[in-house]
Amino acid sequence: MPDLNPPTEEEETRRYWSLGLADPFSQITRRGEYYYARSEKSGERTRDYMVKLAQGRREAMRAFLDNAKLVDEVRDAIERSNEQLGNVQVTERLKKYGEDLEGKAARQADEVRSQIECELNDIEAYINSLSAL
Repeated sequence: MPDLNPPTEEEETRRYWSLGLADPFSQITRRGEYYYARSEKSGERTRDYMVKLAQGRREAMRAFLDNAKLVDEVRDAIERSNEQLGNVQVTERLKKYGEDLEGKAARQADEVRSQIECELNDIEAYINSLSAL
């Protein structure tokens, strides 16, 4: 049955931000004050293919969403990881990551906590999509 409320394009790309941050995928990481995304197409080998996005969670997400090629590359990496690990292992690890993230969210400012709430919803929707397969 088709989705009666299909996600908007931004919601769809934001899902890859949310999943990219999550274990088991870890395609987006925070190092110090900056967020980085893994990109074998535009990153350098000597920098572990990590491309700087921006400082701060909201700004980094915006930089990621504005880079369609990077979004596609992260999406492909997530799909490959999911195929390698399998739905059960991915689901278990995403649930654990979500629990950890929810615990950390309480210590964040309202703006960041709101973003984390969206990320948790994206992760939950992805888990639900895996269980429907």
